[in-house]
Amino acid sequence: MGQKWTERSIIDTLRKKELLKKIKDETGAKPGTKEMMNHYTVHLNWLMASLSPEDLQEAKETADEWNSQGVPDDVKVEIVRKKGNDMIRHFSSEMWNCTGMRVFILSAWKDGESKVQVARHDYNQEFGSAESFMKSYNWKVIEPEWDAYAASVFKGNVDENPVAQKKGRQDNMYTLEIGDDGYPVIPEYVSMDLDIKKAIVQAFLTWHYRKCCGDPKVSIPWKRQEEGEEHVFEFTGWWDNDSQDIVLATNHPDEEAIGIKVKEAWPSWAIHRWIIFW
Repeated sequence: MGQKWTERSIIDTLRKKELLKKIKDETGAKPGTKEMMNHYTVHLNWLMASLSPEDLQEAKETADEWNSQGVPDDVKVEIVRKKGNDMIRHFSSEMWNCTGMRVFILSAWKDGESKVQVARHDYNQEFGSAESFMKSYNWKVIEPEWDAYAASVFKGNVDENPVAQKKGRQDNMYTLEIGDDGYPVIPEYVSMDLDIKKAIVQAFLTWHYRKCCGDPKVSIPWKRQEEGEEHVFEFTGWWDNDSQDIVLATNHPDEEAIGIKVKEAWPSWAIHRWIIFW
């Protein structure tokens, strides 16, 4: 929060995808890995050094404009996707540590597909060891009014089936970017905590499940009851854009299928392994 834009941060923001692709093509490093992070700063320095005076002046003018007038909507979408949760968590931490105030936050924004997303943020249990507001009180009485407000100000319907619902610290604002090849892109994850990684896994699985079902709004049936018996959902395949069909997930190099069962049972080592594999 309160970021002051500079020529370097402008170039970093506007040409990040170009840099990531160049590094991946040249080194094989995947976004989110330590290897990519090690290469990224070096490549950004090279890019800055290669810019013409005209390019640097244009970046300076853009920085001045963003500092005085705010960032464009498409950049806002990227910022909320990558940093929105961390910014709200930081705000909650500061309010408690500096003022002793407790906060419960409702947020709303428009994602890259122009869908209205809403989220709830409750860090009271994490900061100061108080009881969680969401776990202890009926906060849902507020939700319909907030959803209606969000739909009104953003002039759209609230997405009833968000791509991911991140619950560990009581917020749910993680969505995945869709790359040029039509697949969801795994973000930089090295510095992320376990809760966010779980949200990434759920978002990734949800996208593939909806694609395979041909229904963009269906929810994954993690558990269901049929004839008195409990059935557990198991994810063993992916949607392939080239063949337009479902292919089995494999664990290279031994080609054994990866079975991803009910989300409550996801161990931390498995979550890390799945993200690296994807």
